[in-house]
Amino acid sequence: MGDYDYFRSREIDKRLKKYHDIIEKNPKRVFPVDMDSIFDKYFPSAKDKDICIPYSGDNLVAYAFHCQYAKVKSIDYVEELVTEINNMNLNGFSCDCAVFEETNLPINKFDLLFTTIATIRHIENLKNTFCIFNTILKDDGKYIFFDNFDKITCSYKQEDVLKILQESGFLVKQIIHLSEQSIDNVIYKGVDRKGWTAMCCMKQF
Repeated sequence: MGDYDYFRSREIDKRLKKYHDIIEKNPKRVFPVDMDSIFDKYFPSAKDKDICIPYSGDNLVAYAFHCQYAKVKSIDYVEELVTEINNMNLNGFSCDCAVFEETNLPINKFDLLFTTIATIRHIENLKNTFCIFNTILKDDGKYIFFDNFDKITCSYKQEDVLKILQESGFLVKQIIHLSEQSIDNVIYKGVDRKGWTAMCCMKQF
């Protein structure tokens, strides 16, 4: 099954069309409630901030930041998915079609880099990608993500990710194991609601 066939089989290509009106009214609905403590402390406002969302997939998170008046760089490599999203013409929102590691984004450009559930498990060379994350973030930039390391298909366990983050120049500032009650807030959560973890990281070199 090709990447786009997989996305269609799980209706990933339909989620933004289905949920965009909810996001416009309340962008926080794409984030587990427990992540409020991370945002409040480390990224209290997205307005006018440069934010990069690599492997943006359904683009729910990217659009949520767009609705908070951020300058969003959304990137995904599945051409058909990106075309469908861009054809929606949602309030000036767009997604770039590219392989993230080949984009040559500017150094020290972004205030925030964010990845969401199921991203990390699909990255082939995690250290290489994390090093690129580090390079394109501003010196005071943040990398925030939530993902599920308990899922059997995940190539990395949490301890692996922590080690690779450190080797890639990141300092992990906060880790939250997200409760099922927290995940209930998320407009799309799929069938897997256990083992979700959120982290906030900052550049240390």
